[in-house]
Amino acid sequence: MTTPTSPHGQATPAPAWLSIDGRRLLAEGRPVQLRGIGLGNWMLVEHFMIGLPHVDYIMRQAFHEILGRERAAAFWDAYMDSYFGPADFARIRDLGFNHVRLPFSYRHFESDDRPGQWREAGFRHLDRAIALCRQHGLWVLLDLHSAPGCQASDWNAESAHGEALLWDDEHCQARVANLWREIARRYRDEPTVMAYEVLNEPVTGFPHQVARMNAFHHRCIRAIREMDPRHIIVINGDKHATDLHALDEATFADPQVMAAFHFYHQFTPPFREITEFPCVHNGETIDAAYFVRKTGLANRSDRDRLVRPEFLDEFGSWYGGPTANAQRHLVGATIEWCEAHGVHWNLWHWKDVRGMGLLRMRDGTPWLALLEKIGARQMQKDADTALDVYMKQVATFLPLEGKRQHRVRQETARDLQLQMLWTLVERMQDLSAAELTVLGQSFASENFELDPTLESILRRIMATSRA
Repeated sequence: MTTPTSPHGQATPAPAWLSIDGRRLLAEGRPVQLRGIGLGNWMLVEHFMIGLPHVDYIMRQAFHEILGRERAAAFWDAYMDSYFGPADFARIRDLGFNHVRLPFSYRHFESDDRPGQWREAGFRHLDRAIALCRQHGLWVLLDLHSAPGCQASDWNAESAHGEALLWDDEHCQARVANLWREIARRYRDEPTVMAYEVLNEPVTGFPHQVARMNAFHHRCIRAIREMDPRHIIVINGDKHATDLHALDEATFADPQVMAAFHFYHQFTPPFREITEFPCVHNGETIDAAYFVRKTGLANRSDRDRLVRPEFLDEFGSWYGGPTANAQRHLVGATIEWCEAHGVHWNLWHWKDVRGMGLLRMRDGTPWLALLEKIGARQMQKDADTALDVYMKQVATFLPLEGKRQHRVRQETARDLQLQMLWTLVERMQDLSAAELTVLGQSFASENFELDPTLESILRRIMATSRA
């Protein structure tokens, strides 16, 4: 086993094989506590993380159609090459993380018109990330974030038109299983790959689809095991990985399969509104005990039924506006709860223009200057205002609540976003290939700075956990 040297002159052992032993994770026989960070916005771009509207592949199509093949490639190639480099992984290791979660779109590995014809460029991106993780003593969790047909009608599933067809489409399900078979074939002997995460945040819409989701999981597990008998396999629960009860017992027949759940505290009142934590809000003391009790965090992992390691592999918050400070400390409270109860965790996520990233893009970076020049942020604010007005008008003749109201707003917003995207990219038409390359290079590590409060919280928790 190789032993690289960290930037601080300390030996960093390459990752050892991970395995499941009941409720424990072991590396060469020793118990491991997973502490990780997500590498979002790279192999699956998300709108609020880059500053442009709509989903990844639609963004890339717009660049290609409006700017032409050469100039579009100048930007996206520079973006993909610059976004993650040695400095990122060195900083991740320095903060005390021991693994990363790498989300990707299936489109990096095959096209819809040539399924099964593997795109080697996508595997080269994976190979580079895995090599950098190995050098810095980090495991990497390979996470299929968007699948053919879409597993949910959300942007992070690359649903461009509200479609969520995977559960009723045999062809798409076969493609996912084939992709995992190929990934397993390529990485079966790589201990730096800690696990394969079959599918991020599935969402079934009808009762019959729950059985189909479980059958799909079984199929992918079998496909992986045809090539790789050793690696851990991670399965997300239903309803955006919040419902592990939907996973049947057969999913865990393989002893190296574990479940993952996701947790976003801001969807539980009053945690979206408070500006400090802990605090007193409406006469109630809002502290760590209240937080765990109110959100039901302790019950999310289905621990009484599933005798496997508990893994919270996505949580986080939006760090903006008057509630930002409270959100940072609520994220800290989540990590402290995980550490106290032996729950493995992975924070969402490493860096972006200014959204959910632990790192944020510095002022004056060419990409931020461009977004300001073409009016991206102001356009989004105007669109949000227009949507508010529209929804009020709809309510005068079609009162809607809950999911139905959200659906109308979501689909209206999606249509607006497409036109906004085309308009914004049209405003880039005077840029040369060289200028677009510089814009893509804006996403390199040196153009980002750590959130000081989150850094302080993380270093305190990591130091305490190691003590």
